[in-house]
Formats: sequence, C-alpha cells, structure tokens
Amino acid sequence: MNLEYFISSLPMLAYGQRVPLSEQDFRASCETGLDGSLAASVRQLLDGMASGETPSSPWVAAWYAKEGQVRAAVARRRAARLGVPPPEVEAMIADTRIEPAVNAAFEEINPLRREQALDRLRWQLADEMQGVQPISENVVLAYAVKLRLALRLQSLDETAGRAKFDELTH
Repeated sequence: MNLEYFISSLPMLAYGQRVPLSEQDFRASCETGLDGSLAASVRQLLDGMASGETPSSPWVAAWYAKEGQVRAAVARRRAARLGVPPPEVEAMIADTRIEPAVNAAFEEINPLRREQALDRLRWQLADEMQGVQPISENVVLAYAVKLRLALRLQSLDETAGRAKFDELTH
C-alpha cells in the first residue's frame, strides 16, 4: 500500500478524545499496508521491547531512549517520596525538558491527573519526533505511540481506581 494513502486513511487522534480505532484494527492495517521493517517498528512501539532486543529503527531507539528518561525521572521522584536511594539509570539521551515536566506532573496530588500529565508529556515527545513532514514513516511511528497512549488514557477510570484502592487498603 502507498504510504501516503495509508497515512491519509488513519483516523485523527487528539489527546483526551475518544479513540476512533482499536489497536487490533491498527495492527491489522499495518501488517497488510506497510512494508516489513515499518510494520516491525510499529509492533515494537505497541508491544514494547524485550530486554536486550534491538530496536528495529533509529526512530524506535530514540523513542525508547526518551521513554527511558521519563521512567528514570519518575523513579527518582518516587524514590525521593519514599526516602530511598534512587535507582542508577544511565541516560543515552538527555532531553533537558523531561525532568522538569516530570517534576511538574508530580506536583499533582491526584494520581489520575499525575498520570495524565505524564502521558501528555509522552504525547508531546511523540509529536516532536513525528516532525513536520505530513507523509513520512515518522508519522506512522508517532501515530502508534499516540494510539497506545490514547487507549491507555481511555481505559483509566477514576471510580474504578478508587474502588481498587479501597480494595487494596482495606
């Protein structure tokens, strides 16, 4: 399938809006409509990468480097909150905006809002990595990241979260 046609056939994603596409439908479209290496990159973005697995593209490597920096910043904040030493994580890439954004997210008292702030940060990072070219592989890869984030956000439910919290604490 032509990349231009494939991209134009994707429904629009907007942060915080209902997701117009299931992950399974997107996967199926990618498997039939993209070349093997791009489809493999999409799979790595949707499934995550196993320890020691080699990224299938430079974009995937860059995404997981940024995601690793977000996770390390979150781990440092949680360690500080618990009064334990932070884990030692060596960042392969240093985006100086990530640490302050994570710190700002942790100013949220409500855990749901904190997770939403962290996901907004991830969405912004994917947007930036997508670039300005409207028809490129980067668009498909960023779409995969944003779809995963949007589906996760859609699955978060404050009432269900409170019920689970009550179940775990009583």
